[in-house]
Amino acid sequence: MSFLPAWKDTRPRARVLYDESKKVAFCTICRLARSKSIWTNDGYSGGKRGIFLLSQITEHSASKGHIDATNVIAQSSALQLGFARSADAEQRKMQTAIATATVSASYKEWHPHALRLAYFLAKFRLPYELMPELAQVVRGSIELYVSETAFGRAAGAYATYTTNTSAGEMVAVCRTSVLAATLAAVRLAKYFSVMVDESTDIASSKNLIMMLRFVHGATVATRMLALVELADGTAKTIVDVILATLEKHDLDIANLVGFASDGASVMIGRIKGVATWLEKLAPRVVASHCCAHRLSLATEDAEGPLDEAAIACIMTVYKYLSKSEPRRKQLAEAGTRTLKPLQGAVTRWLSRGHILANAFENFPALCIVLKKDTNTVVAQTLFKDFFSNAGFYFWVACMADILAIVNILSKALQSESLHVTSVPSVVEASVKQLHDAFLSGNGVKAVTTPSVRLWRHRVGNYEEIEQEPSVVDAYLQCVSYVGRFICEIKTRFPPEADFLRTALTDVTICNTYPTIVELLKIAATLSPGSVDCERAFSLQNNIKTKYRTGLSADHLNDLMICARDGPSVGGLDVSANMELEHQEA
Repeated sequence: MSFLPAWKDTRPRARVLYDESKKVAFCTICRLARSKSIWTNDGYSGGKRGIFLLSQITEHSASKGHIDATNVIAQSSALQLGFARSADAEQRKMQTAIATATVSASYKEWHPHALRLAYFLAKFRLPYELMPELAQVVRGSIELYVSETAFGRAAGAYATYTTNTSAGEMVAVCRTSVLAATLAAVRLAKYFSVMVDESTDIASSKNLIMMLRFVHGATVATRMLALVELADGTAKTIVDVILATLEKHDLDIANLVGFASDGASVMIGRIKGVATWLEKLAPRVVASHCCAHRLSLATEDAEGPLDEAAIACIMTVYKYLSKSEPRRKQLAEAGTRTLKPLQGAVTRWLSRGHILANAFENFPALCIVLKKDTNTVVAQTLFKDFFSNAGFYFWVACMADILAIVNILSKALQSESLHVTSVPSVVEASVKQLHDAFLSGNGVKAVTTPSVRLWRHRVGNYEEIEQEPSVVDAYLQCVSYVGRFICEIKTRFPPEADFLRTALTDVTICNTYPTIVELLKIAATLSPGSVDCERAFSLQNNIKTKYRTGLSADHLNDLMICARDGPSVGGLDVSANMELEHQEA
C-alpha cells in the first residue's frame, strides 16, 4: 500500500514526512530529537514487503522512543521560547528603566526650581496662575546660560509642577518647615503667650487667628501659629479651638503665661469669657486687653458732639471729591500737593489723625474749590458752616497736632518689640506731652505745635484772629478733648495694670517662678496687645481677595505663615523642604 499524504496530518500520531524520491517515510519529531529507530536513520520503507500501513504509524506514535523524543522536543521548544521571552522582557525592562530615568531626571531637575517658585508666589501673595509662566522663564534662562539640554525633556515633568494643586502642595510643605522652626523656638523658650482675634473674610468665613509671643534669644518674637475657621463665635468654641491647636502642635498649656485679645466681651467676660476659661485651665495666665484697642476706644470716647460734627464735615468733603474727577482737578489747580483728602475709619488705628493732617494741608485749596462751586448745595453748606469759619480752621490745625501725638503713642503700643513692662511709661510720656502742649492754661497763644504755627503763618494777622470768639471756642473745644482723653487713658491704663509689678508681687506667680530670671523672662513674654492679629487679618484680606474666595482655611493658613514668617526666597532651604515632602509622601 502506498503512503497516503493524509497520514502526515493525522493526530495524535507521529509527524511523518514522506520522501518521494527515496520511497521512505521519516518521523520528524524523532529526527529532531536525534533518537535512533527505523523512522530516523534511513527512513521507514514499509518493511520487507514495502507496504505502508497506518497501523505502523500509530504503533510508532505510541512507542516509548517516540514519546521520549516528543518530550525532548517540547522541553527544547519551551526553553527556546523562554529565552526569547526573557530577552524581550530584558529589553523592555531596559527601555522602561531608560524612560524612567529620563522622567526621574526631569523631575529632579524641575522639582527644586518649582518648589522655590511656589514659595515665591506664597511669600509675595501672588496667584498660582503665574506658575507656568514663571517656570518657563526659569527654564529658558537656565538653558540659555547653561545648555539646550540643561533640563530633561520627559513629557509631564514640566506640567506636573506648574498646576495649582502642585503649587499648593509645595506651599504646604514650606509652611510645615516654617512652622516647625517656630515651634522649636517656642519649646526652647518654654513660656509663651497667645494672642487671638476673630474676623470674617471676604467669603464670609469666620476665622480665628492665633499668634505666639515668646523670648527668642535676646529678643521677643511674635509668630503666627494658625488660622482656623470657626463654627461660631462663642467663647466655648474659641476655647476649644485654642486648646485643640495647642495640643495639635504639642504645646503644653502649663507653659501658657499670657493671653491677649481685642477686649471684646466674648474674650474677657468675667464669667464666660475666653480668658476666664483659660485661667481655669492654666492658673498662671495673665490676660490683657490690647493696649492699641484701649487707646483707640479712649480716643473715641473723648470726642464731644462738636468734635463729631467736625469729623463728619471732613468725611463729607471726602465724599464730595471722591466721585468727581473735575473737582479733584480743581483741587490740584488750587495748589495742593495731595489731590484728595483721605477717607477715615471709625476706629481703625486712629486714622482720624491722618485725615485731619491731610485736611489741614489741603485747607486753603478746599476753601477755593468749595467757594467756587455755587451750583452744589453740599459745597455751599460746607463752605458757609465750616470752611469760612476761622475757628474751624484752628480746630483742624490743633486737632491734627493732638492726634499726631496720640498716633505716635498708638504706633508705639503696636510695636512688636514692646514689653508689657514698658506700657505704663510709654503712655505716661504721651500724656505729659499732651498736658504740656495744650493744658498750660495760657490761652490760644500758648499753643505752639507745628500745625498751629503753620496756621498762624497762613492766616497772616493771627494776633487779631486768635481773639475771635470762634477761634477761642475752638481752642476750648480742643482743650476739653485733651482733658477728656487723659481721663479716658487713666481709666483704661490704671497703675494696677503694670504687669511687672503684678509679676513681682503676685504670690502665686512668685511661688511658681522662684527666680528673678524666670520672672523677667515671663514679663517679656506677656503680650501688651493683639495688634499682630490685626496685621495678620490685613494679610489675610490681601491674600484672600474677591478673586480667591474659594481658598480653604487650611490653604489660607499655609499661605499666611509662609508670607509672614517664612525666610526670604533666597534663604529657603530647598533640599530640606524636598526631604520633608518626601517624608510626608
